[in-house]
Amino acid sequence: MACGDLGGSSLLQTQGTLRIALESLLKETAAENARYIEIRFSPDNYTHAGLLDINSAVETLLDQAEKFMAEHENIIVNFLIMATRHKSRMAMATHVAAAVTHFSSVIFPGAWKPRIAGFDLAGQEKDYDPVEFREDFLPLHRAFVNNHHSCGRDGR
Repeated sequence: MACGDLGGSSLLQTQGTLRIALESLLKETAAENARYIEIRFSPDNYTHAGLLDINSAVETLLDQAEKFMAEHENIIVNFLIMATRHKSRMAMATHVAAAVTHFSSVIFPGAWKPRIAGFDLAGQEKDYDPVEFREDFLPLHRAFVNNHHSCGRDGR
């Protein structure tokens, strides 16, 4: 068993539960008068029950955020797709592909829509030098996807 196995991701396995959880988060955010939220998520975590694939998880979140924004014009919702260093390279590749597929750098003022705004590499840093992921990240660079690599937290 790994950290997070019994966390919220184990509950978020259908479009309905994803929509409810996102709606709750966005209502709370709007109640705090926030004007922008960027939600970091790992879509693979929502596929374990076999009811969703990565793309349908991403599309469900984007669709729900768009519905929320239509009713709450003062908030902008964007997402970062996250991959974890210490999980499989195949999982990394599927997250990179989802980020490239759904990334949108086009923003039209007055016509804001939720979008995948970037990619984040997170997770266990020890024994996972960022250089190891250079080839994995080339599709992100070629598509001009903004990306962030969390590093330095383990004291190196």
